[in-house]
Parts: sequence; structure tokens; C-alpha cells
Amino acid sequence: MFIELRNQQGNIQRTITLPSEEKQIQYCCNQLEMENSAFAKVWVSKVFSNDKMDGILADKMFALDELNYLAKRLESFGEDEYNTFYAVATAQKLDQPKDLINLTFNTHCYNLLADFGDLNGLGKSMYLNDQGPTTTEFLRDFDGRKYIEDMIRNNPTPLVTPYGFVYPNSNEAELVYNGKCLPAYWYKDNPITVCLSTKLDTEYLYLPCEQTEIDKSIQRLGCKSLADVGLDIENDTLPQNLADILLQDVIDLGQLNTFASQFKSIGTRETTHLSKIVDYTQINTIPALKTLVDCYQEFELFDDIHSPTQYGRYIICDTGLFEYDENLEDYMDFQGYGKDKTQNETGAFTEKGYVVYNGYNKDMEEILHRNIGIQFKDPQSVTEHRLYMPLKVITYQQETSYGIMENTEYQEELDSYELAGYEYELNEKMKECAPANTRGLMEYYGKNDIVNAKVQKYVFEFEQIGDDMFGVAVLTLNAPLTPEEWSQISDAITGQASDGLGSSFEQRAVNLSDRELFVSLWGAEEWSLTPECEMAGIEPNIEMRGICQ
Repeated sequence: MFIELRNQQGNIQRTITLPSEEKQIQYCCNQLEMENSAFAKVWVSKVFSNDKMDGILADKMFALDELNYLAKRLESFGEDEYNTFYAVATAQKLDQPKDLINLTFNTHCYNLLADFGDLNGLGKSMYLNDQGPTTTEFLRDFDGRKYIEDMIRNNPTPLVTPYGFVYPNSNEAELVYNGKCLPAYWYKDNPITVCLSTKLDTEYLYLPCEQTEIDKSIQRLGCKSLADVGLDIENDTLPQNLADILLQDVIDLGQLNTFASQFKSIGTRETTHLSKIVDYTQINTIPALKTLVDCYQEFELFDDIHSPTQYGRYIICDTGLFEYDENLEDYMDFQGYGKDKTQNETGAFTEKGYVVYNGYNKDMEEILHRNIGIQFKDPQSVTEHRLYMPLKVITYQQETSYGIMENTEYQEELDSYELAGYEYELNEKMKECAPANTRGLMEYYGKNDIVNAKVQKYVFEFEQIGDDMFGVAVLTLNAPLTPEEWSQISDAITGQASDGLGSSFEQRAVNLSDRELFVSLWGAEEWSLTPECEMAGIEPNIEMRGICQ
């Protein structure tokens, strides 16, 4: 609904599209100069492009959260439900938010007779609304016209509305909303649903959420703080083993909100994979789960594989990596092949199956050694590598004959030596828009592969070489990369330089020597990523040779 609202004083009007996310609700409250609380009320001035809803809501006062909740409920309606809602609300002159919200849960308790063109088909639809699903065969032979005739005969005084005749059916209406605490409603997929409760009432939080949503739920429960309410997780939205871990200690709602943000970012499918890893690795504490969330993509799981023989048979027979001839099975050493594979991998056989860890997270290594006895080889030293890229520098200012910089409508491209001497200033500017996390731009790599495990992090910096300034991708590696892996990470870096962080940075003016410049990591002529070994004019070492070629 596109709707115009007034504050309670009636002196400020603003439009908003409902339903809206909490940030838009907060913005609307700011515009109306009112507090964003559970009981913040507004007048409805007009509902645009919906005369039916305008007739129901206009010139009435509602709590803004109730109005938003009503809009969420209505957004899921089909045409028949909408028409029934309008007809019943109009006939019964419903104008209280409690009644309107309850009606959204009870439209199945009414039949609307508005189309007399196909009484048989309409009667069948009404029967389904009244009685629920049935078989195709039964519905094919069902006399819908007779059903309508019986309904009219048994309800001689229907509700007469501009939208048709409304007949109550045999379904019992429920009082779902008590006018205080909003009923549970999963408007969108969310990783964690938290139930807040007192002895009398229940409220639901759909994490991740804003702090104002938490505050308003507590207000609706009539409490002052989270300490006054009970808290539980609705496990329909989260795998049971993850819920058990999160609930084992004194519950920190902020911590749950953080986990929900992480689960949302990785998606439902990956959260299910995370749950399986928990079972395999016997992780059962919140700190261990935090570590796993950062490196879950570095695991491979092989269900119901419990021995080298089974593993060898699986690799040879089931993966498609080999041309397998079952006539030669008696001559194959599945056990020997499986042993060779496991000796060259970091894995363990568990009750659930075989698990392989391809990562380099030291905290995770300790957890896996402690929980399932995985033995790790001596760690390789972390190394740093630098990939250089030419810069494109433009300005929209020109110096007048009086030595004053004036803005122009035209851009002028400058040489990168114009940036000479400003390495520190450029790097400080880059830090302002760089992501604040431990993995830098690897946070956005987005693939669950060995490159994600080997590249601990990478960031963008600037470095002056001679009189020229270069952009630099600084990589921290847990292990050497193959030529193919260098190609993969180079593609990711190129994407960030052109469309990601590089695009964000180039839109921010840099004031150097009283001149406003825009510096781009992308777009220079003959752009390329050049490894440090080539910049220094030396022979590339073995591990860098793949990208130096």
C-alpha cells in the first residue's frame, strides 16, 4: 500500500509504502517528528490507488506497527481473499486495527457470492474454502451450484456489501490478535525466530532485526528490559543442533542477532551444510560455532564413509573421476587407494562419515584435534604477496591564469605521477571505505573452494615506485597457490578493482595539493595485475611463476 500518514497533531504529512522494513519505519517516524515506539500512532490520510482500502482506513488512527503488520498480512492474499476481506470489513464496519488484523486470519470463515457467471465453479471454490482440500475425483463430481443454493437457503439474511453477498460458513473464527502483542507471522524467510514471553503474553522477533524492533517487542509485553522476559528459539527456522548450541548458555540476544546475520548471508542451504559439519565435528560450544561460521566452506563431508576401503571404493566407483569396470572389482585395491588418499588429506572417520578439512584456521585446527583427533602437519609460514595495478586519475578542476582552481564540466585525465608524495593520504582515504573485518576483501570472494582457504585475506593499498603511484592488492597466503588458483584470485581482485571497492573509492574525491582528484584502480590503458617479482625486475619464484607468466 502506498499510503499518506499524519502525526497525531495532524501538522505533518508523509507518504510511505507499507509493508516496510524497520529502517523505513524509523525514517518515517523521524519525518513525522514522532518517537518510533510500540505505541506510536498515526492518522491515515489516504491510501493511493486502492479505493477499497482507502474506504476502510482513511481518517482513522492506528499504531504504525499495527498498520505495517496489517499490510504484511494483506500482501500475501490472493484475489478471492482480498475481496472477502473488503466485503466483510465493509459490511461489519470494522475500523479498529485489532478487528482488521483478526479478519486477515479469518477470511476462510466467510463465502463471498459476487460472480453469478459460473455458479458451479464458484460453489466448488466455496466448498474448498469451507471444508479444505479434497480429492480431484470428488471435486470433479461435486455439484457447486447446489452447494451455493443450500448456502443461500440456510442463510436467508446475508451481509449485503458493494462487493457482493457475504455468507458465514461452518468455520469458527479465531481471536488471534489480542490488541497488544502481534501474532507470529513469518512474512519473510529468516534464520532465527526468537519467542519473548511473560506469563500472559508472547512476542516474536525475526532475526536479524533492528534494536528498535527488540525495544518495541519488550514494550508490547509491558516490560522494561530483556531481563523481565523469557526467551526461546523457535526451531522451525533453525536446525536443532545449532539451536541447542545457541541456547546452552545465558542467552545474549545481541549474539543471536549476529549469528542470524551470518546465517542469512550464507543462505538456508549453507546453514544446513553448517549443521552437518557440527554433527561431524562434535562442535557444541558457542566459541567453536563462531570459528566454524568463518571457515565452514573449507570442509568436505562424505556421508556413511567409515573406513579407507569404503573411501577408496567411493572415489573409484561413485565420483566419476575414473572409468570404472565392475568386472575388475576383484583386482582393485580399494583399501590401499583409500589409505593413500587419507594419508595425503587432513581428515578423520566419524560416526557420521568421513570429514576432510582443507583450511588453515589455527583455532579450527585445535577444535578438530580436540574433538575428533585430526592430526595436523607442521604449519607452513604465512607469506605476503603484492599485485600492482596502474591507476587512472581524473579531475574536474583546472587552474586559471591567476593560479586558482576552478570547477569545470569536463574531466581531465592526469598521469599517476601527479599523486607522487601522497602515498600516506591515499592509503588513509582507502581505509575509510575498506571493509572492517579480519579477511579484508576475501569476505566477498563468495566461493567455497581451496582458494578461499589458502588466501587468508587481501586488501587494497597504494604504493609509490619511482615517480609513479600504483594500486596494490596485498595478499596474505596460508599456503602457496597453483597457477590455476592464482588465476581465480586474480579474477576476484579484478572484479573488486572495477566494480567493488574500487568503484566505491573512485567516487570519493581526494584533495591533494589544493586540487580535487578522483583515483580509480580500474580503467587505465593496458590495465593489468603485475606481481611484485616483475615490478622488481627479478626472476619469479616457483610459487609465483603461474601468475608472472
